[in-house]
Amino acid sequence: MPIRVSSNVSSPLPNVAHEYKHLVDEFPSPKKILWRLLNEAYIMTKNPDIKPIFTEDQILHAVTKQNVWKISINLRWPENFLVEGISSRKHEAETLAYLHACQKMKELALLDKDNKPLLPGKKHTFSSESIKSAKSDLLNIFQRIYIANGSNPDYLPKFENTTEEGIIGKETFWRCQLHLAYPEKKSFESCAMRSREAENIAAAEALLWLEKGKEFINSKKRLIHYSKEEEEKLFKTHSAPYSICIPSLIQEKMSSVLHRLNELVKEESSLSLPENSPIQEDSNSNLNEVQIRNLITDEIYCELSEAENINRSHQMFQKYISHFENSEPNVQEIRNVTSNLPIAQKKNEILKLVNENQVVVLSGETGCGKTTQVPQYILDEYIGKFKGANCNILISQPRRLSAISIAERIAYERGEQVGETVGYHVRLNKNLPKQSGAMLFCSTGMLLRKLCFNPNLDGISHVIVDEVHERNIQIDILLILLKHLLEANKNIKILIMSASFNTSVFSQYFNNCPVIHVPGNVYPVKEYFLEKLPPDLVGVHRYGKTYPILDVNLVANVINYVHNTQKKGAILCFLPGWDDILAVQNKLLEICEDPSELKICRAHSRLPHEEQKIIFEPVPDGIRKIILATNVAETSITINDVVYVVDSGLHKGTMFDGEQGIVSLGTQWITQANVRQRRGRAGRVQHGVCYHLFPQKALTDMEDYPKPEILRMPLESVILDCKLYCPDSKAEDFLSSALQPPSQSSLQIGVHELQMCGVLDENENLTDLGKVIVNFATHPRLSIALVYASFLGCLDPVLTICAVLTVSKEPFLNTLEDKSLIKTIKQGYDNYLFSDHLAMTKIFDAWNELNETSEAENFILQNLLDEQNLHFTRDLKSLFAESLFEAGIIDSPDAFLDPEDICNINRNHFPTIFSVLSAAFYPNVMKVIQGEISRGKIHKDSVIYSLIKGQRGYIQKESVACKEFELPSPWLVYFKALHSEARRMMMTSSVSSVPGICLLLFGGQQLAVVNEENNSDHNNVVLMLDNYKKLRFSCKKEETELLLLWRSQLRNIFRTYVETLKSPNNDLMSFYNEEFLPVLKEIISTPQVPFTKGQFYKFVNNELVSEEL
Repeated sequence: MPIRVSSNVSSPLPNVAHEYKHLVDEFPSPKKILWRLLNEAYIMTKNPDIKPIFTEDQILHAVTKQNVWKISINLRWPENFLVEGISSRKHEAETLAYLHACQKMKELALLDKDNKPLLPGKKHTFSSESIKSAKSDLLNIFQRIYIANGSNPDYLPKFENTTEEGIIGKETFWRCQLHLAYPEKKSFESCAMRSREAENIAAAEALLWLEKGKEFINSKKRLIHYSKEEEEKLFKTHSAPYSICIPSLIQEKMSSVLHRLNELVKEESSLSLPENSPIQEDSNSNLNEVQIRNLITDEIYCELSEAENINRSHQMFQKYISHFENSEPNVQEIRNVTSNLPIAQKKNEILKLVNENQVVVLSGETGCGKTTQVPQYILDEYIGKFKGANCNILISQPRRLSAISIAERIAYERGEQVGETVGYHVRLNKNLPKQSGAMLFCSTGMLLRKLCFNPNLDGISHVIVDEVHERNIQIDILLILLKHLLEANKNIKILIMSASFNTSVFSQYFNNCPVIHVPGNVYPVKEYFLEKLPPDLVGVHRYGKTYPILDVNLVANVINYVHNTQKKGAILCFLPGWDDILAVQNKLLEICEDPSELKICRAHSRLPHEEQKIIFEPVPDGIRKIILATNVAETSITINDVVYVVDSGLHKGTMFDGEQGIVSLGTQWITQANVRQRRGRAGRVQHGVCYHLFPQKALTDMEDYPKPEILRMPLESVILDCKLYCPDSKAEDFLSSALQPPSQSSLQIGVHELQMCGVLDENENLTDLGKVIVNFATHPRLSIALVYASFLGCLDPVLTICAVLTVSKEPFLNTLEDKSLIKTIKQGYDNYLFSDHLAMTKIFDAWNELNETSEAENFILQNLLDEQNLHFTRDLKSLFAESLFEAGIIDSPDAFLDPEDICNINRNHFPTIFSVLSAAFYPNVMKVIQGEISRGKIHKDSVIYSLIKGQRGYIQKESVACKEFELPSPWLVYFKALHSEARRMMMTSSVSSVPGICLLLFGGQQLAVVNEENNSDHNNVVLMLDNYKKLRFSCKKEETELLLLWRSQLRNIFRTYVETLKSPNNDLMSFYNEEFLPVLKEIISTPQVPFTKGQFYKFVNNELVSEEL
């Protein structure tokens, strides 16, 4: 008897009972699915029993007594069973029967998860995507074999295709038989609706057999030219744990120190805290205990008395009248210029809006005068009403230099010196007003710092956020704080100023506040898109281009066309990056009939200031100036003689993958806002022309505006800043009120990184270490480095390293032209330590010693140094030292300058410095390994950089470790890395080769013993750091026990050191400095396993031995 499966449905199928709805979802076309399975099974087996028997009847429903349809399908393959469907509608009954048939076939494993036939004997089915190129992949493989064997046709695969009728329906199927003669005779069969599909399925079966069954090809469909033994040897070398050896004499010292430490702890149990001890409850109170400061003068805030207010306001009025009555020519000229600015026409309207609203958004095009005039309009109105002392304006600028130059310009316009009613305050530089009744220009970061000392902005009448369209992270955080402030301070006035038309987003953010737009002095610009350019320049095939790839020939041809056919005027060409600038420059010189007619200038953020100034210089008649620029020329500079703009439509941009925590750098399409900015460069001083090297349709496909930085960057620093402004809130809660909040995955990665660093606890509260570094004005990792450097006694060099990394650019003039030249300079100071970080400290120290001597200038020239950068680095060191002093870490701000101070006792001990970098940069670690499998071959001589997180690394040419194959250690630590879309690797320019013992003692959170089945050396124990398989270490059992204890006590001492900064535990710290630290130095100075190309090193019986690879 057949197995019976039936269903009874009286309602229409679209409203089928819930018990069958899941079948409809699982088998959307059940009849088609079943017929394909049965037809393919019949074609492949010729079994006549596969044909099902269909019957249909009308029967009387037992309950409703109405006639209903019963459709039965009797299947005899692969076993005998009957399915039925009953419904008041015939097609519904049929569908139910087919649904149950498909359900049964899937239970019998004859349908895969995608409902494709999985016939007996077949282990796999293939998706359409996976078989798309299977035949061509197979033919490519055997083409090589065919050529290698004297073009013998017997080695080629043979496909035999026939058409066959199915057993049900009227479908015709293709049956493909594929025959291989090599590496052994083997045939594969497949069946499909189309011949090409049948061939691809058979080829996919063959490829799977060649890979899994014969290990003849690899997963990338390449022939394998190596043996299993060779592959296993390579894998064994790559996966071998790093060998550690502690000399017996040092082991004895370690045991002795640990014993005395335990006795000290017993005497005073409070000296040692258990590992992972809970954070004390006074966690954040000290963050809120600040004296309110006057944000204009930077003194302790004290409200003016009525008499002081009247006196100050009267003084300001008298000075204003005096300046107004000044009729000197230069003063009159300034008035003529400012009165003719577009903003002047809107003065009264702006003041009215500001007076009547708490928040106003002002949109003003570049050159309209909003930045210099609006603060003066507000201040002068107060002065004219004898209320000048009540007007205190804070103005934020995204860039330090802009804040300074604008303050100087306004002071000049007002006929006064900076520091009277106009001042500036940026990092490492300030000139503050001496009294209230003033305006202060700040970098955005400095204004955020000021808010910590006066959260309610007491004494401030207005805040102007300028260039808000740039949407860097600091601007977004400032907007959050200002929005929160509106409730607490009803008297504050906020003015949001933007150069873009995207004002609605800011207005909506501030409860639909009013918006005013000010036009600029711009001239008409004629635009040409790709399809309107001469065909001989472009070619029809380019009209549909969609990928952000620069066509160097097209760019050069268009520039050359403009040069040869258009009137005089400079050409500004926007390109993605430096390599593109060089490529276009070389192509131009190649195709231009007379290159002497061209003056090619470059604009890039990393070019020396002197070279960038050339772009502003006029050129003689008959010479065409061509500026090849990145997006640095979009907003921050104006070149008066530019008439023509060539817009590639591309730029280099960063993107943050919130799932993987990776920042990528690649060429991307610009946005419509960028297109407008680039076009506007041609109409600044006269009529212009803009050539867009993309179709007009591509413009509509572009995003409206660039993504804000908060969505494009890692969030560790942002999250820590959130704790500074709102210590009791979680970062997600604080940032949820941002204009565009970051994704939850990005936040989780940032929080996890800070927890791994020991800055946040599991509840996202600041740890004691976090409470110290939250006030430091640099990246959390660099802040941690500063604390560890003080703890280990190597502060001065680490201050230099942190300052250089904070600047984000090594102090060399031009690292773009010849990066290997920079490597050569650094190698002269590296002493074969292969550390870019230490090389920079040596270069800085050498300059610092010569500074203000006659030899300094020659030293700078010889080493291609940027003197301004060096001075800035020195000032940053002092700033960081001031933060350490305020935290109680060092005894005076100048302590780092004293080589005898306790914070500097190990300043020349390189392993100690490497320990600091290991603690602070972890898990930014890559391992140098030798040998790789590529294109089916083992390349024994290949040297690759493998990040412990799994990606492949690339070290840029300016690094001292680039293409160096003899390193003191295979471990390289780095501060930051970017994923290069072009190279498909993680790219970094500064690394340090650090001893493995430093990573073992200072890196990560958890060091654990792991059991390894393949550990051939039973005398050794394997340790793993934070479950990173690449961070495994091997040493003897007694060494393991000592190292685990030493690491634990080291962490306990450091934790106690941080917790008791304000009231040091003198006994413990004396013991640490006198006994623990000297032995620690010996441990990290022990011989380490190096990396040498062609050799594999390990310790055997306390001796370092090597074997050839």
